[in-house]
Amino acid sequence: MTSMRPRVGIYASVHGREYEVESHPVGDTVILLYPGETNPDVRVFFWSAERAAWAAQVSVSDCERLDEITVETDYEGLPCEIVAIEPDGRVGLCYIGAEKALAQKYGFTQTDAGSWAKTVSIYDLDTYREARYDLLFQQNVRSLYDVATPQ
Repeated sequence: MTSMRPRVGIYASVHGREYEVESHPVGDTVILLYPGETNPDVRVFFWSAERAAWAAQVSVSDCERLDEITVETDYEGLPCEIVAIEPDGRVGLCYIGAEKALAQKYGFTQTDAGSWAKTVSIYDLDTYREARYDLLFQQNVRSLYDVATPQ
């Protein structure tokens, strides 16, 4: 059985297909990445040796969706983000709740001002969920109100 790790990062849907994105948009473009052996679309993808993947620079306006994906879980009832899963089953957690005093109570260590982290066994977690943050949301809402008003 092949195990799969939760995916994290930025993903874009272009022409009905989802691709990983290298980083947040730069200007109005993103770079799509495809690690497969064959070019997924010869019209836009080129082989990038430095990325060891097929890459394509596309306009954000060509993206049907542009989501940042994180993985969240509850540990001892506390909302957390999973930041890493090690091959030996250790899981890095970052507390994302509002009551920071609870993090310390449950053994989290403060790493920065307002940031609390802990490593637990994967067996201490019952479930996890993919959280998607729509990076096009504000742009789409603005476009609803950019309708020309009659003079």
